[in-house]
Amino acid sequence: MIFTHRNDCDRYQGITPNLDVALRFIQATDLDALEPGKHSISGQDVWVRISDVTTKPEEEAVLEAHRDFLDIQMVLRGEEIIRCGFLGQMTHVTDTCPDRDVSFYSGPSQPITLTDGQLLILFPDDVHAPALAKGKPSVVRKALFKVRL
Repeated sequence: MIFTHRNDCDRYQGITPNLDVALRFIQATDLDALEPGKHSISGQDVWVRISDVTTKPEEEAVLEAHRDFLDIQMVLRGEEIIRCGFLGQMTHVTDTCPDRDVSFYSGPSQPITLTDGQLLILFPDDVHAPALAKGKPSVVRKALFKVRL
């Protein structure tokens, strides 16, 4: 897991070619100006979904992880908590959506607060529960990048 700000993305170039594509896009694009919806960056290998999400109480957190894609969870406007844990410490709950590359887990996690321009790069071993409220639920504009490994 990498917790950083969009201005510092160049520090993480060289991990994987598709991640490089996503990080360059983050730095070169006014993401807040993009319309909500899915935007292809490099075919089906790198894409972003812009959305306005209403955060939910932490007690509704559902931990998830992905095998074939890494996530970049980025807050454009607002504040969001993402609970994060390590796959090796989880109890596998169910693999309900293999076609969506997602498995769900339970286990220990830590809250990380993201605000404007901050992002988390989440690898397959990083279990996460996004879109959680800090205090009362609120609307957050965010970008979710999917990057094929």
